[in-house]
This record gives sequence, structure tokens and C-alpha cells, in this order.
Amino acid sequence: MRTADTVAIRPSPVWVLAAIAWVALPFTFGPGLEGSDSWPRALVTVCEVLLGILWLAGVVAWVIPRPVHLVTLRLGGLLLLEGGLAILAFGSAPAPVRAGAAAAGAYTFGLCLAVSVGDRMVDGASYPGERRFAFRAPLEAAPGIAVACLVPSASLCALVLALTAESPALRWSAAAVTVVLVPAAWFTSRQLHMLGKRCLVFAPRAMAIVDPYLLSDPIAVPLPRIVDVTAARGSPADTVLDLRAGARGRWVQILWDQEVDVPDPRRLPANVSRTRPALASRAIGVAAPLSAARIFVSVCAEMELPTEGSLLDAP
Repeated sequence: MRTADTVAIRPSPVWVLAAIAWVALPFTFGPGLEGSDSWPRALVTVCEVLLGILWLAGVVAWVIPRPVHLVTLRLGGLLLLEGGLAILAFGSAPAPVRAGAAAAGAYTFGLCLAVSVGDRMVDGASYPGERRFAFRAPLEAAPGIAVACLVPSASLCALVLALTAESPALRWSAAAVTVVLVPAAWFTSRQLHMLGKRCLVFAPRAMAIVDPYLLSDPIAVPLPRIVDVTAARGSPADTVLDLRAGARGRWVQILWDQEVDVPDPRRLPANVSRTRPALASRAIGVAAPLSAARIFVSVCAEMELPTEGSLLDAP
């Protein structure tokens, strides 16, 4: 019997490009740092060591995809972007070398933000017979995501100053800031990891919606209770429980044969009134990619489960 993980899934070109861009960083980003002769040698050495650790952690993340590694790649990509801009503005290497480092950092960061990269990282935690699809980032959490991304960057900058500053006063001040920011960076990174765990899970006999941002527990339903999974556009109807958390674009609607209870939501969905006593719906909308619906229909067709099958021929 075919299961979700045995359906043919082609590697995304974006995934391949992102992995190549990361592996090539010593040759694209590194020369810009080596040419910064005007910087203190201690600063250059510390930056080289930290970037080497970051690059090695990223290589491990590409080889062993996991949801937690998605945080490593995206925060690391942000640090590369910031470092590239610093090299471009303050470095002493030739202009093409500095521009190349900045471009490499921006290009790698942009690829790490791709949906297909997040999807592959999330699916890396699947059990045998499963297929997991990452949800798109919730727009309503955008301010928190911005803060969660900037705090680790600020803590790393403070750490670099604490290790390389020539002035004792500046060094001790930076060390004090580091002591404050490092725990905050750990906490915000965990929040980003929580957002990265949001996914739609297809198992051999059940489907689950995992969303630690909105739900205290996953919604798990046996496959025979699912009537259909369809792709949709626009805003969900009042009869659809919207779990997209503000994500835009095409979304997937899941229809059950009866109402399904939503366990203790951490945050109320956008189309639910605060006066509503309980959350239950036959139809739920999630910000999953269209490929999730296609694979679901393929799996259910093999298992002879009831679906409309309209997405098998979707463009």
C-alpha cells in the first residue's frame, strides 16, 4: 500500500540552489572578510571563527534536515546579510570583492527564506510513512518574528565587541549587554522554532494539523473521516475555521464528514468571535501548499478512501 512518503516528490530547484549557495560561502563571502585590513586583527579573527562555526552548522542542517535546523539557517542567513552589508560599508577589500560578499549574503538569506526550504526541513522530522508540509509564516506574528530575528543578531554583535574591544570600559559594557541578550536570544530562537514546527501531517491512516502558535495540541483525524482536501483563494467563508493566522495567497481547505473540535486554542483564529464558547467546524483552512492537497488525493486514491479527487489534474 502506498503511503504519503512513497509518493514521488521531486527535490525543489530552490532547495538545491540554497544548499549550493551555502556550501560556496567560503569562496563567495569569505574573501570580503579577509580583505578587511583596516579592521582590528582580533575582530577579523573572531568574525572568521564565528562564521566558520555558522557555516559548519549550516552544512549539518542541509545534510540532516530538521525543523530546528530551519532556525539555524534563517538566523544564520540574516547574520550573513548583516555581515555582508558591514563588509560593503566598512571593509577595505576591492569594491567587487566587497560587493560580492554582500550579494552572497543577501542571496543566501533570500533562498533560506523560501517555502520549499522550510517544507524540506519540516518534513525531515517525519516518521516512516508520513509526509509533512510546512505552513506559510503567520503575518499576524510578523512583529514578533522581526524582534526574534534581531535579538540574536544584537547579542552576537555584543559578544564580538566584548571579545575584541580595545577599551576596557567598552569591553565590560559589551559583556554586560551580552549577559542580558544571550538568554533573550535563546528564548526568541525557541519562539521561531515553535513557528517552524507548524505543519500539515499525512500519516498512513490519519491526518493532523500541528500548529503550536495557534493550538495547544494537534488536531488529528482518521483519513476515512475526511471528505476532501481542496485548494482555495481569497478569504474563507464563515463556515470555515480559518487557521491560516493571516497568511496570504492560496490556501488548503480540509472538509470532514462531521464537526471536529479544536483543542484549547492558544490564540483565537481571525474569523472566530471571542464570545464563541467552543471551536468546532466541518471545514478548516490552513496555509499549506497545493502540493499537500495533491499528495493527499494521490494517497487516498491508492487507499480507496472517499475524496473528490479534483486536484489530481490541478495545474
